Amino acid sequence: MNDLEAVIAHVGLDNPFVIGHSLGGLVATLYGARHPDCRGVVNLETPTKRRDTTHFLSSIGS
Repeated sequence: MNDLEAVIAHVGLDNPFVIGHSLGGLVATLYGARHPDCRGVVNLETPTKRRDTTHFLSSIGS
């Protein structure tokens, strides 16, 4: 997550759309949870087999 935020800051993006696939989908989802003002998040594949992500998100402190 810190790497993604560093790249966004380095490139100078204000409020990017974040798109991820597989593990990148998890990173995109976490970014969206950490930045609720994010313009949009696209997760192209389910990063976990859990359909109910409530437990997952609560476990990461979102």
